[in-house]
Amino acid sequence: MRYRFIKYRKQPKHEGILRYFIFCAWLFVSIGFLNTSYGYKYNAILTSKISNGNSPDKLTATSFFAGTKLYGTFASSYTFNFATPSTTLTFPYGNKNGNCIDDYQINGPTINEFDLTISKEPPVSDNFITSGFKISLDTGQNIRDVGPYTGNYSYYTRDMYDKQLWGFRQAYICFRFPVGSGLKMDIGEKNYSIGYESYNLSRTWNNTYSLIAATEPGGLTGIFLNYHFLKNLKSTMGVAFTNSAMFPVDRYPTYEFSLTYKPLNYLVFYEGMVYGAENFIIYGNNLIPDNLNKFFYNFIGTEFSYFKGYDFVLDYEVGLNGGINKSFVYNNAINISNLPSSGAYPNQFISTSDSTFNKSRFSGVAFYIHHYKTHNFGRFSQTLRLTDVLDPQGLWETASIPGEAFHYFDYTFTIGLRPNIKIMKNIQYRLEFERQLSNQDIYGDGNSSQNMMNLMMIYTFSR
Repeated sequence: MRYRFIKYRKQPKHEGILRYFIFCAWLFVSIGFLNTSYGYKYNAILTSKISNGNSPDKLTATSFFAGTKLYGTFASSYTFNFATPSTTLTFPYGNKNGNCIDDYQINGPTINEFDLTISKEPPVSDNFITSGFKISLDTGQNIRDVGPYTGNYSYYTRDMYDKQLWGFRQAYICFRFPVGSGLKMDIGEKNYSIGYESYNLSRTWNNTYSLIAATEPGGLTGIFLNYHFLKNLKSTMGVAFTNSAMFPVDRYPTYEFSLTYKPLNYLVFYEGMVYGAENFIIYGNNLIPDNLNKFFYNFIGTEFSYFKGYDFVLDYEVGLNGGINKSFVYNNAINISNLPSSGAYPNQFISTSDSTFNKSRFSGVAFYIHHYKTHNFGRFSQTLRLTDVLDPQGLWETASIPGEAFHYFDYTFTIGLRPNIKIMKNIQYRLEFERQLSNQDIYGDGNSSQNMMNLMMIYTFSR
């Protein structure tokens, strides 16, 4: 979690659009040239392998774009927030809460996600380097609001609803090297799944944002290596920069490592960490580190699916950050009037307390029970999710006093139906009930709890 305060200018939209078009053009030209150059050399070898009984899916064709896939997700929902969060001039879409991202909105519909992805996996070859790519353009509330895609809301000094409504979730080229069991390298921007709670509507079983995932950095640009040390052991190591929307500094070094181990068909273990993203204030175009000046995030979990139609998931995550308060501002001679809050402390980022906490610890645990069964009328599923989150020093909140503990408990029950109708084979309808509890009065109209109901339709497609 990085705290950044600066009188900033917004990035002109045309600059960002031009930058991505240049990147995409470079991507297509470079990987197209690479595969055209090599394609004629090993096409005969691969054709021979296919004739010997190998699956053509694991090989390649002369044309680089053979095997390219187009797929995407469209999700729209209507939310009922029974805490009736009020709208104000400061929060025109309702008062926000410190823990769960979608709770600030008033009752109403929204487009949660519209994702278009073009992807080509690098073919498997025993003798040659092969390449592929992935580009994913997203829009909707999931892009504007803060989740694993954009990272913690404390990365930004402007409100969530001021962000642009579109973005590239994935934009990278990938190479597969004939090393051991196959070394895969991804270069570019990725939205990494950090722990099971990382938000992905088409992958997870529930609609709402995660208490845990809202604190994770997830938009990364860099180099990522994937390698299977054993048949059932996959590792990922990345050296990257976090993505942000602020100037003058918008890239921060981050190191990532994760392991996935599947000893049995019905049992998966995963573990990983993110380290190295500095904590600081940007003031007067200068970086002022806080007391800790490091970021650490770790996750560990397991998924068990021995019984037919049932999945059980347990996910634990913990983070460590630095803390910034009023004394930090004074000690570094920061002029309050230069902060982007019209002379007042932006208390969602800096506490008014004089106490000094040089560390902030965050931890959360999530437990899932998912059941599904196929009937004549379609696939019917039910999911129960329990989430418990503890912030003992109150330094992960949008508004808090350092040393004041925050404890959250959130549980959801989701019913899903995929109708057994040809025209609806790629559509799922969901009805979700959510109850949130806290030891602090953070919800609408000063409540310590709130109830929500969410209706959602998710459409997925592939070509």
